[in-house]
Amino acid sequence: SSTHDSKHADTVLQNYVTITLTEIIKTFFNSPYSDQSTTVQTRQSVFVNLLMASYRVSQCSWLSTEQKFAVESCIKTLTDVAKSRCIAIPSDLELAVKATFSKAQILSRQSTYKWRQQARSQKRELTPSTSNLPGRTVIEGLQDIVSVL
Repeated sequence: SSTHDSKHADTVLQNYVTITLTEIIKTFFNSPYSDQSTTVQTRQSVFVNLLMASYRVSQCSWLSTEQKFAVESCIKTLTDVAKSRCIAIPSDLELAVKATFSKAQILSRQSTYKWRQQARSQKRELTPSTSNLPGRTVIEGLQDIVSVL
């Protein structure tokens, strides 16, 4: 009987899959051994399945910020390798990955812009009684950015 909710989750296994394995995958594909190996081209279906599985993990709602960053970084490495080695990725997977990264970039830019605007307006309104507001604005801005990531 498998469970899919975070209350019954094995957090050690989650961290192993989302952080440790993704780091191993990134390290391998960024290594000189991977660059010199022709195995990746001959096993394209395995490569595509690895990318697809990584993408599916990235869509889990229970991922922590650290886990989401690790998984998305792995996906980025895999898509870069696919491009540099002319590995065909199914169009639906490629579009989904691109949409994920473009959405994250847009949200990050919006949060950064909002944070800057708030910081600027707080500088203008700064009075002795509100001297702790810039710190609060910075924290709120960072929380927005972290929630996007």
